[in-house]
Amino acid sequence: MLAEIYLAQAEIRLAGSAWEEARSAAQEAVSLTAGAGHRSFEAHAWRLISMVELERGDLQAAHEALARSRQAMAGATDELETGRLAAQAGRIYRREGAVTQADAELGVAQAIFTQLGAKLDLERLE
Repeated sequence: MLAEIYLAQAEIRLAGSAWEEARSAAQEAVSLTAGAGHRSFEAHAWRLISMVELERGDLQAAHEALARSRQAMAGATDELETGRLAAQAGRIYRREGAVTQADAELGVAQAIFTQLGAKLDLERLE
């Protein structure tokens, strides 16, 4: 699926701190998946946009993209993506200094990753 290629490209660009290229690739994935029934892919794309915005320091845009991601996940059953969304929420809250909300979201992420045996995701939790 073409959306998967754009998601991988966004992940690579994000890892290389190429924010605009990462955002552009993730937006392409959103446009390919929105309304097509690929909720996890759409949620993944919005989460990547949220990550870009967080790195750029735009906390409001990071929250908005995360909200779109969670909306896309409504009714989906992808536990790994659900955990990753919680981890991203925790990172945003942490950056804002909202320790209680950050700890709650990161705790949810940790529980999901532990249950799934997602060691790499557990290691990525800060």
